[in-house]
Amino acid sequence: DLLERIQALNPLGEPSGLQQILEKANAAPAADINSHLAAADVEVAIGRPEAAFARLLDRIADNTAESREELRKRLLELFMVVGSEDPTVKQARRELTNLLF
Repeated sequence: DLLERIQALNPLGEPSGLQQILEKANAAPAADINSHLAAADVEVAIGRPEAAFARLLDRIADNTAESREELRKRLLELFMVVGSEDPTVKQARRELTNLLF
């Protein structure tokens, strides 16, 4: 679950730890999906779901089928965290559909 992943990524709960996760992902190649998954979790946790969705959608567009599935599953999980009626979720769902089909 999201909270458990955030606690594992940043056990001391320091804002600087979250910032480091985002910076690492921003510098990481598209193939480093673990960095991007971690950053997306952080972005949702700090109230920036649109950034998380954009990050994962970009990675889905850039990666292999195996990686795409892992990214897609996390994106769907984050949709549930944010809520299906949220406009950012609705837009990201449309984008995901376009990428996959």
